Amino acid sequence: MAVFVLLGLFAATVVVYETGGTTYPYPYVILLPVILAAAVFKIPGGLVAGLIAALCIGPWMPLDVENEVMQTTQAWVFRLVMFLMIGGFTGLLAMLMYLRQQESVARERIDPVTGLLSPVASIRLIAGADPIEQLPQPPGYAVVVAFEGLSAVLRALGIEASNRAICQIGRALEAAMGPDRLVTRIHGSTFGIALPSGMRSLRDFVEDMEERMPATIPFENFSLLLLPRFGLARLTEEDRLAGHAFRKAMAGLTLARKHGRRVGRYSSSFDMSARRSLVLLSDFERALREEELEVHFQPKVDLATREIMGVEALVRWRDIVSGNIPPSIFVPIVEKTTLIDQMTRYVAQTAIRQLAQWQRQGIELELALNLSPPLLGNPDFMNFLKALPQEYGIDPTRIEIEITENALMENADALLRVLHDLNGSGFRLAIDDFGTGYSSLLYLKNFPISTVKLDQSFVRDLPDNEASAAISAMTAAVCKRMKTRIVAEGIETPESEAFLLEQGFDVGQGFLYSEPLSAKDITDWITAYRANLPIQQPA
Repeated sequence: MAVFVLLGLFAATVVVYETGGTTYPYPYVILLPVILAAAVFKIPGGLVAGLIAALCIGPWMPLDVENEVMQTTQAWVFRLVMFLMIGGFTGLLAMLMYLRQQESVARERIDPVTGLLSPVASIRLIAGADPIEQLPQPPGYAVVVAFEGLSAVLRALGIEASNRAICQIGRALEAAMGPDRLVTRIHGSTFGIALPSGMRSLRDFVEDMEERMPATIPFENFSLLLLPRFGLARLTEEDRLAGHAFRKAMAGLTLARKHGRRVGRYSSSFDMSARRSLVLLSDFERALREEELEVHFQPKVDLATREIMGVEALVRWRDIVSGNIPPSIFVPIVEKTTLIDQMTRYVAQTAIRQLAQWQRQGIELELALNLSPPLLGNPDFMNFLKALPQEYGIDPTRIEIEITENALMENADALLRVLHDLNGSGFRLAIDDFGTGYSSLLYLKNFPISTVKLDQSFVRDLPDNEASAAISAMTAAVCKRMKTRIVAEGIETPESEAFLLEQGFDVGQGFLYSEPLSAKDITDWITAYRANLPIQQPA
C-alpha cells in the first residue's frame, strides 16, 4: 500500500507541474494519496504523506511554470501546515474508526458475562472461518451443557449478581475442560463445548466432565448446586460449515428434557419433526384465516337421571388436502405459538354464540371450554373471555372452564389468583385429564374447583382393570367428601357406565353416548335423545 501512496504522490506532482503550477486548482489532487495513507497507516501515515506532498509541490514547484514565477515561502509553508493538519486529522479519524471496529469485533467475539467465546465466534471458529485464530483440527462432536435448577436462584439474585454467578460457572467449566477445548456460553447458564474427532465416546466425556466439575460452587454467602443436563451431537463437515453444531446439540438437550433424562442425543428425526411442525403451523395459520376450523360438541350425560346436562366444545380441523387432522396432532404444536390465542377465541366465541342460540330454542345446557395454560396468563384474552357471556346474554355459571391437571400443578402459584378471578366472574372451573399428572387430590382444597374429570385412560378398561377401578373409586370418594362434581370421560361400554355410577360418578362423557358432532347434528341428536328419554317417576 505504501508503494501506491508514493506513486500517487509522484503522479499528482507531475499533474501539478504539467498543468501550469500551483496557481491553478490542480495541487489539491495531491491530497488524495495523503488521505489514502492516513486511512491505511493512521496518524503516522497521514503526517508523513502530508509532509512529502507539501514538499513535492513546495519550494521547487513554480507558481506559474510558463512565466517561471516561483512561489513565496509563506505560500508553501502554509500549504505544508495545512497538509500536515489534514493528514494528521484524517489519520486520527481512521484510528478512532479502527478502534471502534475492534471494540465491536471484541464484543461480538467475547461473551461479556463470562469472557468466553461468543456463540457467533465459536461457530465461525468451528467452520474454519475465524479471521483471528484456527482450531488445531475440526471438531467431531458438539456438546451443550445446561446447568438446571438455577433459574429461580439467579432471578432472586438480580442481574448483576446472577451474571457474576454465571461467570463463575463458566470459569469452572472452562477449567474442567482444559485449554485445548472450545467452550462458549450459548445463553443463561447453558454452555457449548466443541470436542475433537478422536474422542473415545461421548459417554466417557460426560462421565469425565462430571468428575472434573465441582458439584457446588461457592458464591457469596451460599453455594450454587450444579445439576448438568447434556445435549450431544456428532458433527459432519456440512454441519461445521453450515453452523449447525450447537443447533443439533441443543436439539439433543431438548430431547433430554422432554424425556426427563440427563443426556440426550441428537437424532435426524428431530429435524423431520421440526419441519413437519413448521409445515403444519403454516397450514394451520391458513386454516384459521380461511375458516377451515369447526367447533364440534360432545354431550355430557347425568349418570343418575340419563339427562343431557351439557356439552364440551372441541375444535376440529378439516384440511382441504389432508382431510381431518386430529387435535392431538395440531393442538400441542399450536399451543407453543400465539396462534393458540386466535384459535381459542374462535372456539370460545363460536361455542358461546351457539349456547345462546340453544337458549333461545329452549334447550338448556351447560358448556365446557378448554383453555391452554399460556392463555391463563394473558390479560387481553381473559378480558375477552369474561366479556363473552354478557355479550350473548348467557349466565356465566353455565360455562365451565377446563384446565389440565399438569398445567394447574406446574403453575399453581401463578394461576391461583387467575382462577379465583374467573370464579368470581361466575365461571365454574374443572380439572381436565385428572390422574395423568403428579398432583395430589389435596390440591383441590387450594383452588376454586367445582368439577374433576377423570382421564379416559382410567375409564376405558373399566371395570376389568383392577388398578383403574381402584383409582376411579378412590377419586370418586374423595370428590364426594369435598362436594366436587366428578366426570368420567371416555365411556365406551354399558359395563363401564354401570361401574362408574355405582362408584358415585355424577356425569359421563364418551362414545357410548355420542362422538363430537357439529352444532346442527348435536342439536338434532339432543332433540331425539330427549324425545326417547324415559320419564322419571317421582320417588
